[in-house]
Amino acid sequence: MKKIALLVLLSVSVSACDRTSRSFGALSLQKRLPPKTHEIVPSALPRIGRLYFSGDGRRPVFSLPDGTIYNRLCYDDFAKDNKLKQISNYIIDDGIVIDKKTVTQKLGGNVSLSLSKFKKFGNIGFDAKGNRNRVYTITQAHQLSLLDSGVDLVKSEIGDNCRQAIASLQKSGRNVVLILSAVKANSISDITNLSGSGKIGIPTIGFGIGGTYERNNAETYSNVIIGINPDEFL
Repeated sequence: MKKIALLVLLSVSVSACDRTSRSFGALSLQKRLPPKTHEIVPSALPRIGRLYFSGDGRRPVFSLPDGTIYNRLCYDDFAKDNKLKQISNYIIDDGIVIDKKTVTQKLGGNVSLSLSKFKKFGNIGFDAKGNRNRVYTITQAHQLSLLDSGVDLVKSEIGDNCRQAIASLQKSGRNVVLILSAVKANSISDITNLSGSGKIGIPTIGFGIGGTYERNNAETYSNVIIGINPDEFL
């Protein structure tokens, strides 16, 4: 599937978020992100400079607001290749893009189908009774980017098995993407049940999502990815 398909899919989520923002009186998460960056359901698992593919898989890592899952790809290459192990050395911090803002996110109906796959990891975004309108307070979100030399490293160092897997997935219509940049929040608090919009009063499913989890009236997580810039991998 071509990159255009991924962008169309994401644009549907953006439109939904725009409707949500009017109801909550705050801008949608998508509108707070830098150009070319697309919102995801907040997660601590995505990593810049890694490969992912859409659809069913054994290693789910993140999902789009409509419920489309992306899975880790070529895990062994990044775990065993000495050069790819150093991919973090090719990532730079472009600075703060969100200081402190309250935003909204509208999650599509298919997100509920993804819950069972993510529950063991911890994934913000959906409460026990199906409330799909989420309200987050984001603090100190940085944009982190992969250098061009890092992109070249990935393309040159992945092995034959990885290349064959990519070709097979693309042939079957799956998206295969390399995360070029991401927006990572120092902290994100799910305040849905405090905002007046979520009156269900049931905690969201999200334990263990970040390096630190705090529970006071809101669920607060640290070091969470809220948006990515994915590029079709060729």
